[in-house]
Amino acid sequence: MRAELLAPVDRGPLLPGATDARWVVRYTQTLVFVDLLALILAGALAVLLRFGATETTVAGLSYYGVASLLALGWLTVLALSRCYEARFLGNGPEEFKRVFNACVRVTALVALVAYAAQLEVARGFVGIVLPLGTVLLLGGRLGVRMVLHHRRRQGRSSHRVLVVGSYPLVQELVQQLRREPLAGLKVVGACIPGGQEQVVVAIGPPVPVIGSLTSVIASMAAVQADTVAVTASAGLQGEALRRLPYELEGTGVDLLVAPALTNVSGTRISIRPVAGLPLLHLD
Repeated sequence: MRAELLAPVDRGPLLPGATDARWVVRYTQTLVFVDLLALILAGALAVLLRFGATETTVAGLSYYGVASLLALGWLTVLALSRCYEARFLGNGPEEFKRVFNACVRVTALVALVAYAAQLEVARGFVGIVLPLGTVLLLGGRLGVRMVLHHRRRQGRSSHRVLVVGSYPLVQELVQQLRREPLAGLKVVGACIPGGQEQVVVAIGPPVPVIGSLTSVIASMAAVQADTVAVTASAGLQGEALRRLPYELEGTGVDLLVAPALTNVSGTRISIRPVAGLPLLHLD
């Protein structure tokens, strides 16, 4: 394949699909709201269970105030732990792992701040609010995911995927993706060598062939794809393939590759499996 496949281009108007995934924005906003609600509830219940109707303070601040500050700090740690990145949401255990790890960090931070500031925070309050907050966060995330999966069964709230590779492998991948609707990867187009076929025949509606291996960037714009899935192909390898992650950097487009193509990665790229599918997600 010629090197000009992935030559630098002006990305400005080419990738409207990368910024038009409105369901992702709404889903993330819903998660923030549910997380905040869970933390506020955990704080209020911890105060009531520990102190009842008694007004108690620490460093001149009521425990309801302490609970509010803790909720905001906790939410910040969740954000810093990348618990709201779209690539981690809606599939597999990674989202829950990140939330749990963030809760562990919050526990450590609470202990550190209390010790450094010599705050006499009631252990009963801490012993209730931290585990309760963790449980409510994980439960809230699970509930929101169940709603998302319901929408995906209806063909909504999914990423728009452009599949790139040889015809038989593209056909196979399309069929696998359609068998896993909860993965949220909806194929909207394909790029195959030569681009001469009009459609890729697979389970369900035929997939339109948008272009060839030399028109990946333009094809992404044509179908407003926010994800590119690359399968093996004799025409897609070598230096041009290794440059693909760098060409997509900063566009907001995710890159999925077949396991056989992991040589596209560099030292600054991490690799993650994708929801039980024969694909790896390049960060």
